[in-house]
Amino acid sequence: MKERKLDDGKTLSYFTIEVDESCNDNETPIVKTPERKTTLLREIHKHHNNFEVLAASSNATPIRSHNGLFYTCCFCADKYTNPADLKTHTLTRHDSSEDRRKFMRKQHSPNYVLKLDITQLTCRMCDKSIETLEELLDHVQNEHKMFLYTDIKNNIFPLKFGGEKLQCAICHLDFQKYKVLIEHMHSHYRNYECEVCGFGCINRKTLFTHKGSHKTGSFECSTCNKMFVTQQKLQQHFYAIHKHKSLVVKCPICDERFKSSVIKDRHMVAVHDMTPEIHKCLACEKTFTTPNALNSHTRRIHLVDKRYPCTECEMTFFSGVELTYHMAKHTGKKEFQCDICSKRFSRKCGLFLHMHIHTNVKRFTCTHCGRAFVHRNSWRAHVRSTHGEVAYNATFVK
Repeated sequence: MKERKLDDGKTLSYFTIEVDESCNDNETPIVKTPERKTTLLREIHKHHNNFEVLAASSNATPIRSHNGLFYTCCFCADKYTNPADLKTHTLTRHDSSEDRRKFMRKQHSPNYVLKLDITQLTCRMCDKSIETLEELLDHVQNEHKMFLYTDIKNNIFPLKFGGEKLQCAICHLDFQKYKVLIEHMHSHYRNYECEVCGFGCINRKTLFTHKGSHKTGSFECSTCNKMFVTQQKLQQHFYAIHKHKSLVVKCPICDERFKSSVIKDRHMVAVHDMTPEIHKCLACEKTFTTPNALNSHTRRIHLVDKRYPCTECEMTFFSGVELTYHMAKHTGKKEFQCDICSKRFSRKCGLFLHMHIHTNVKRFTCTHCGRAFVHRNSWRAHVRSTHGEVAYNATFVK
């Protein structure tokens, strides 16, 4: 335990402090001088004071995290599927200044972002109903003369829970996942902005991570020699594939690990009977099971985002993979060869489909007469010529 006198006469007690390692707005590394440490300690103390004032004067409660199924209490290991139950638990079991001080002493960095539940927010001193975090800050200062530090940037995300969907407390947009909502909240608290693209966020650490996406070049993985266009993508690859042996996402129910959140979500639907998430396109009637699939559909179909031009003709493509496949038409290169008949193909999927001829796997079955076919085109031609219909559905054998 250490103590330090601050300029306002107060004494700050603290344990081992992790010094902020992020960079300033000019991307110059912050030198860990005694003066810098003192500045960080003052800033941390001010954040602690402001949280204590808000928690003591209102029914606002902090949330530690959400793992896709449970909301976790900041003060103990209790978990709740309903945020209202967590709020009740916090107000009845941990409504003391000592609990709050213990919790905030664990937050050693000014980059810490406090997630504060302000559902049905009221002032404890006068029972006034309050709508927003900013209104609460003004109210406790002006009406009840409570002291808040105003020379620091606010590191609090206000959250409201009520309906079936997660809704932004500021712009009222709906979100399927808590993690996506938290990422969205940075757009409302633009304490720091990227000078390259205008991206805004609440703290230096998020900005520093974001700036890595603008550092383009050739970055090689030292383990598998795979190349990446940004250092950020290289770091994501290394963390996901090599550092944790690919299994980085954990099921919140049985603790089984998976390569991605998409695979984890499929597991939860199949094994734990969870309702699958549906993401609907706002421009058409199509629906998707993942946000990435919806985003790809929107860019490809509605925004016509084709940023990969062919150098040999005027065609443009949505992805680099599509451009690579297209270039085979100009180069005539056929890299994929059948081991049985030596026929060559420009695309791996072409070789894969061709192999069904040798294995005689008839994956497409006519629902009218039961006749089976190796290829989809043969099945469609059969339905059109024999049954006089346009083929849409078939019994598909994987």
